[in-house]
Parts: sequence; structure tokens; C-alpha cells
Amino acid sequence: MAAKGHQAVNPRAELEKWTEKRKTIEKELQLLEQQIYNYEGTYLREHWYGNVVHGWDAYKADTMEGVQPRELTDADRVFSNSSATSRKNIQQAEEAAPAS
Repeated sequence: MAAKGHQAVNPRAELEKWTEKRKTIEKELQLLEQQIYNYEGTYLREHWYGNVVHGWDAYKADTMEGVQPRELTDADRVFSNSSATSRKNIQQAEEAAPAS
């Protein structure tokens, strides 16, 4: 019997509600991480002569002659890889987990 002023809670319905909320939040997180990944790639490709990852040495040079754009690598993606839920971090965690 529910206490006065309180409704009885259906545990199954409550679990379903929170499971759906979790799925929604996980999808939003995936979309945000994909946006960060895309923006980061654009930034690194467009600012190959100097950026927060590699510094501005090429930009400060007297001449840009002979300076070539760097090949974009996964290691350059400092922001994308800093997320605990990034694809790279999940893959590394799975590889490090002991096989059962």
C-alpha cells in the first residue's frame, strides 16, 4: 500500500524509462564526439603550418618554401582521443581486458 501522498512505483516501468534515457544520452554523446572529431580534423588540415598540437614553428619561419603539410595521424587528435568513450580508448580497453 502506498503512503499518503506517494504513488506506487512500478520498478519495470521505471527501469524502462531510465534505460531509454540512457540510450538517448549515449546517442547524443556519440554525435558530439563525431562533431569534435570532424572539427578537429578540419582544424588540423587547414592549419598544418601551425596549430596547438604541433606548434607554430613553420608559421614563424622566414619562408614557407619547402614546408609541406603533415599527414594527419590518429596521434594528432588530442581532443578526440581525450574522451573516455572515444573509439580508440574503448578499443584499447577491450584489448587490455583479460580474456575470460
